[in-house]
Amino acid sequence: MFAHRIVDFTGPDDVQWAEVDDPAAGGGVLIDVAAAGVSFADLLQTRGAYQMKVPLPYTPGMDAAGVVRSAPPGTGLAPGQRVAVLLDYGCWQEVVSAPAARVLPLPDGMSFEAGAAAPLNYLTALFALAGRAHAQPGDTLLVHGAAGGVGTAAIQLGRALGLRTLAVVSDKAKKDFALQCGAHHAVLSGGWLTAVRDLIGERAVDIVVDPVDGDRMTDSLRSLAPEGRLVVVGFTGGEIPTVKVNRLLLGNTSVLGAASREYFEQQPATLAALWAQLARLRRAGTLPDPPVEPYPFADARSALRAIADAKPRARSYSAGRRKFNLCGGTRPAPLRASVTRANTKPSARLISARKRRSPAAGRALKLVADCRRYLEPRQPGTQKGVKPQRAPGRAGGGVRGTVRQK
Repeated sequence: MFAHRIVDFTGPDDVQWAEVDDPAAGGGVLIDVAAAGVSFADLLQTRGAYQMKVPLPYTPGMDAAGVVRSAPPGTGLAPGQRVAVLLDYGCWQEVVSAPAARVLPLPDGMSFEAGAAAPLNYLTALFALAGRAHAQPGDTLLVHGAAGGVGTAAIQLGRALGLRTLAVVSDKAKKDFALQCGAHHAVLSGGWLTAVRDLIGERAVDIVVDPVDGDRMTDSLRSLAPEGRLVVVGFTGGEIPTVKVNRLLLGNTSVLGAASREYFEQQPATLAALWAQLARLRRAGTLPDPPVEPYPFADARSALRAIADAKPRARSYSAGRRKFNLCGGTRPAPLRASVTRANTKPSARLISARKRRSPAAGRALKLVADCRRYLEPRQPGTQKGVKPQRAPGRAGGGVRGTVRQK
């Protein structure tokens, strides 16, 4: 089989397409890859700048989709089944061996491209919103980097969960894309705080999801309503900011980390539980599939360069039976009906779900509660109703995409 290999940390131009041995099952599930995800984290890996260090040489790629070739008994998986997979690395090859806990059944009607773009981005965004920020229908959500992989996922999930969504992006093309993906409002990053205040007033944001950080941290805190939450998902801006904690004290606000990869390693059962919640939102018609754009499977370099250039497009690549896909883009899939109204006036305030709850908002509230229940499993020896201790995690995440085989 063929695989992409990182042999030195010199960037996308030196990623090699080479023939390698097929992986042994080794007690895992063998999957014929049809599509593989491409992300900002993958770009960092080619430069040796990612927080997780892997010895050279190795095959990158954190998520993929394809067909089960073989599976151990008792896993609930069968040859020929369509699945997605989420790993730390190793998905950019024609055949993948994965632990059964990291293999996720593809929902009916979801393409391999969308299935490969979804695991890292959308599970990270759902973990950030439901697990860390405890989002509730009627909350106001602001997303930085809203045209990227995690940003797009956060916007679409925010709509699906009944939130009012505001996108912060760097140019007009990305602004248009964020609005097509479901943002109620979108503003440019230059002077974004003033623009947001003009739309909804001062200190009116309940949740900020930030995969960018850099110099936006202080203004993000200034935008928060009392008891607002800023969720740090990554550092695509390149700088890790510091927080003056007196701002948290005086504003009664919080800064939270959402390191999904670490959390899924510590709480493996939550991966399948969150994936099931995504499938339920998709079946309800409130969550569209990720928008993707294909690239040939052997041309990972072009997909990585597209991420490096920060182009506002979905990306994927394909050759023969396989394709890489990137999530995000100026040509998104058509949006389905969502819980909150698309024609909300800029100055309108959403009525609290407690005061006036539509059937759609009630369903969204139940889905949020389900997510939180799965994210807070009872530990052995704890009593019902006693909240278990959360494992610590580092902020992480990034822009994502996919790869497809035909």
